[in-house]
Amino acid sequence: MQKKLEKTFKELFNQKNCFYMVSGTDAFLISLELMKVKENDEIIFPISICESLIYRATQLFGIIPVVVDVDENLNLAYEDIKNNITSKTKVIIDWHPFGYAQNIDLMKLLGSQLKEQIYIIEDCAPALGCTINGNFVGNVGDISIFSFGKNKPIDCGRGGMISINNSSLINYDILFKHQNKIIKEDFLLINKKIENYKSIINIKQNNVIAFCNEIEQNKILEKHDDFKTNNVYNRFIARSTTYNDYSRLLKLEKYLKMNNISIFQPLYNMDEFFKNYLNYYYVKKNRKDLIFDTRRYSKWETFKNSYMLFRTDTSVDMHMIKSTIRCINKFYEV
Repeated sequence: MQKKLEKTFKELFNQKNCFYMVSGTDAFLISLELMKVKENDEIIFPISICESLIYRATQLFGIIPVVVDVDENLNLAYEDIKNNITSKTKVIIDWHPFGYAQNIDLMKLLGSQLKEQIYIIEDCAPALGCTINGNFVGNVGDISIFSFGKNKPIDCGRGGMISINNSSLINYDILFKHQNKIIKEDFLLINKKIENYKSIINIKQNNVIAFCNEIEQNKILEKHDDFKTNNVYNRFIARSTTYNDYSRLLKLEKYLKMNNISIFQPLYNMDEFFKNYLNYYYVKKNRKDLIFDTRRYSKWETFKNSYMLFRTDTSVDMHMIKSTIRCINKFYEV
């Protein structure tokens, strides 16, 4: 059953060496193990990535996380990476945020220009099935990771996949050790959803188009034209034309929840607790040069203050879309 799932996934999304894992986070941590990451190795993360990945990597491996800014299209800021690469840099993490495929080739080019071996992990958790230049995401990084967790393109509550493009990193002892934790019932659900993948994606794409149509008739929001609609089938990003204020977006989220609308959320923002943890960790590691400073992430700060994120999954219908737009209008009229 497991081999069938891995084979189906490999053929459907044009991947190479696929191994099913308990979760996307497990897939990430196992990738670090396969890359023989050790204490005090430096790993470059985008500021926009899920902070739990950074936290788990510091706790389990003792790595030094180097957090860099993104550009206006949410790609890792190329110059920022170049300026932060040292002889201790072991891995660069790049991801495809909100179903938007990124240009990972830039990271590969940068790595190939250096004498030291720098691995690329391609985080495809929010972008399974997305394409760039006609190719599915997950084919550029040395290792690519996928998730079947909540709110992911194929959302089964749990489960993940590692796709290993660099065959020198395959270590069956490590991979099979972690696969022993897998729950059999998960295969049934994931197999079923993968078999219905195309119909699931069609529904999500139609929901994005419906949202766009409503937004175009609306004066408060506008769609983000830089994001290709045919790729953004799991998340949809729109911009507020009225405010550039993250705190107001948090108030909007609360207002919508009061009206039983849960398909909106502000973009990710590293919380103060985690910033404090990170700063304490840097001091402990004698790396005060990396102390978290918002001013180093100006492009991400500008982006997250201006844009809104909508979950356009299979549960969304026209009634929900119209209700959301109506509530947003009412909120901004106050």
